[in-house]
Order: sequence, then C-alpha cells, then structure tokens
Amino acid sequence: MMNLPQMHHSDFFDLFPSVFDGNVNLLNGSQMNVDISETEENYQVKADLPGFNKEDIRVDFENGILTIKGQREKKADVKDDAGNFIRRERSSGSISRSFALQNVDASGVKADFVDGVLSIVLPKLENSDHTKIEIK
Repeated sequence: MMNLPQMHHSDFFDLFPSVFDGNVNLLNGSQMNVDISETEENYQVKADLPGFNKEDIRVDFENGILTIKGQREKKADVKDDAGNFIRRERSSGSISRSFALQNVDASGVKADFVDGVLSIVLPKLENSDHTKIEIK
C-alpha cells in the first residue's frame, strides 16, 4: 500500500474528459476546428468538418454573427446472407460554432465545401465612415 501513488480528488477527475473543457467530441470523433483570417478586403473562414456531406451543413450570417452548423446521422446495418438484420445501429449528433464578424457585406458571402473542409469568404463593406487621421 505504501508504494501506490497518492491521488488527489482533482487528479481523479482530470482522468475523465468533460463536456465543459471543449475537448470532448460529441459526434463520435468529429469536431469543428476553425481558422479565421482577415485581409483589408474580406474575412476567410476554414472549418474542418470530416465525415459530413454538403447537405449536412448550414451556414448563416445574421446581425454580424456567422453561424456554422453540422448535423448528421450514422447508420450501421449488418445483414446475414438472407438479408435479415443481425444488428442495426444508428447515431446522430450536431455541432455548431458562431463568430462575430464586423463590417461584412452579407450579400457577397460565398461558401464552398471540398474534401471535408468548408471555406467561407465574407467580403467587407466599403467603410466610408472610417477615415485614418494623420497625427502631426
């Protein structure tokens, strides 16, 4: 008993992932990693959505908020030689991320989905109210 490592309560709970720490994938291994970059002309968003089809994804831009949602259903059917089900399993899940982006021309937003990567380009509005003031 003396050679057993001591375990504190906090260490014990650290062994189990939590839905609150952001590292748990609720879709059986799928997650949405997102990269956002900005130029003077637009924002570029790339979201990894492995295992999703284009039809499983919805992109909305409303009131300065970009929302990406993915929802899918998985089915695993195993049949015998006669076509009878031996096992039939199914699961479903959804994932969503939202980002606040300012000064976006919503009418020009374009999205493309290739090889599990969603690419979104959000052009910026011409900002006539913004003037750079030179300091003398």
